[in-house]
Amino acid sequence: MWIAFLDSSVLFPVFISNLLLFLSEAELFEVRWSRDVHKEWMERFVERNPDADPSALKRKQLRMDSLFPDALVEGYEPLISTYDLDDANDNHAAAAADRAGANVIVTDNIKDFPVHKLRNGMFAQTADDFIADQIYLTSKSARLLAIALIRHKKSLTRSRPSWRQYLEKLRARLPHTFALVNDASFRALIAEALASGEWKFE
Repeated sequence: MWIAFLDSSVLFPVFISNLLLFLSEAELFEVRWSRDVHKEWMERFVERNPDADPSALKRKQLRMDSLFPDALVEGYEPLISTYDLDDANDNHAAAAADRAGANVIVTDNIKDFPVHKLRNGMFAQTADDFIADQIYLTSKSARLLAIALIRHKKSLTRSRPSWRQYLEKLRARLPHTFALVNDASFRALIAEALASGEWKFE
């Protein structure tokens, strides 16, 4: 199974980060992150939401680490100085991804992770392209992605979007993914998964 290192840029905003976590929970790929990445996404969240409760963000961090016990990368610090990305502030993410043996760094700052400066076959992808690639990865991946989308949509208990509204959110945030999941054949998969109830947690 592929290992995806999630950069702070895809752990905030929440809509995208939660979808990535539901996809990993469906065993489409394994996720990794680091304490530095946690620190960055929480700082970005507070910058955008000055009234945010820091304790609530800390609880989310702990919940993520608990739900994905293999995700937190340790021991990458000695590798940071061996990377020379254009923005030195990104070296820690590349080092942690390297230490984790990640196949891909999922980031919405693609230009900050040029492939020629990464190692061991790693490359960077946007969240949109990475999620879209999962659909036809294996014979089972489209159905697993459909189940993850249903779980993600059902988790939005505050806004409680209709399917039309949910797909509009996808269109706005993940246009490549939207174009694929809005196809009639994929929508049929969603309908089948809903009818069967297999999206429900055991």
